[in-house]
Amino acid sequence: MVTIQAQLRPDLAHLSPEALTQLANAGLVKRALREQAAGYVPELRLEDDDTLVAAFSDGITTRWPKGKPITQVQCSCVATAICRHRLIAALQFRELLALSGSGQEAENTQKTDASAAPPAGASNSPATAAPTDPPSPGLASDAALSTLLPAALLARAEQQRQAGLLVHIHRRGAGEPCDTARLPAATVRYWAGAAVEAARCDCVQQSACEHVALGVWAFREADARAPHAPMLPVQLGSADAAVRLPAAPYLAVLAALLRHGVLQGPAPCAPAFNLAVSDASGAGAEWLVQTLTDLQQWQAAYAARSARYSAEDGLDLATELVLRLHLGAQPGQAKAVLGIGQPHEVPLDRLRLMCLGARTERDGAERRTRLVLADLDTGSRMALLHDWKVPQPAPAAPLAGAPASGAAGAAERCVEIEGEVCVGRGV
Repeated sequence: MVTIQAQLRPDLAHLSPEALTQLANAGLVKRALREQAAGYVPELRLEDDDTLVAAFSDGITTRWPKGKPITQVQCSCVATAICRHRLIAALQFRELLALSGSGQEAENTQKTDASAAPPAGASNSPATAAPTDPPSPGLASDAALSTLLPAALLARAEQQRQAGLLVHIHRRGAGEPCDTARLPAATVRYWAGAAVEAARCDCVQQSACEHVALGVWAFREADARAPHAPMLPVQLGSADAAVRLPAAPYLAVLAALLRHGVLQGPAPCAPAFNLAVSDASGAGAEWLVQTLTDLQQWQAAYAARSARYSAEDGLDLATELVLRLHLGAQPGQAKAVLGIGQPHEVPLDRLRLMCLGARTERDGAERRTRLVLADLDTGSRMALLHDWKVPQPAPAAPLAGAPASGAAGAAERCVEIEGEVCVGRGV
């Protein structure tokens, strides 16, 4: 049996089936597990540079260089994306590592029973023991980040850090399957801890992105401040560098609403709204723009006598606007609360979403459906809105060869059975 040492490839030692499901997809991982259990396993060897080479019996060869994510692994099969051979290679590596650790443990036990003083080298060393919890992502070196990420991505990450960024750190066991960094626009899971090549991001790039570096820097500060805290918010960069917005244009919106109310329609408040939206858009405060837009739509709903109008909604939106302005004025909170610098749309990788509920509001022929969804991988929750109209029913075509009066009579003889309309014959 080939001797596998965990410290040579820590990125592979912690790639569990759950982690591989995040990197690939559940169906492909299940297929890899089935084929591995059926005996389709490769011969593994580590080259001098710690590249894992997996040679399958059908001639397929997979080469997994150290420090590279699964998306950059070379395989001789015809697949253009992540294939089952890469997954089987990772699963077989973990299995051999576990077998090597079990055999070494049994050998050490026999030696301990034979002699009270165990000989040198008989202890259960980390080199052959089964994989334990990986080290913190904060222990990843700058050299490891430089190897994984291109210089342009590292420079982009450094710019975001200097501009100020709030990252929420969740350690393994604190409701998370692995060390996790929640950024404003992405969530990074470090399945192998400091082996950042195994990190998985839910952005469209999936791995080896600037979010991986930002999460590592946040973990470094968290390890220095509170190494045992299960959850910790970390402010990257100088809090004073965060952008602040003047409150005057937004307070003018609230003053106009209090002065004119909704009875006179949107026109009296339009100048204040336009000035506030322009100010928020110029500062890139995406979430303030959305709040102001919702407030405008609420006011317009009353003027249109919409059934979706509710006075409580306007009160909630006004309260949200005041709270965002108040909290956004705190040092370092402008981005997290006002959405400054956050794009209107963020391209994401595939998601596994579960619907928590839905509500449809009716206003004449218009409908608005609100879906509340949860991301099963990151635990994030989101609400999706969809506006649509009920299509007008097409006019019924007259029955062939029957006059209008005959068609009306035939329609009266229609019977509805279990929701299906059937034309009665010979009645």
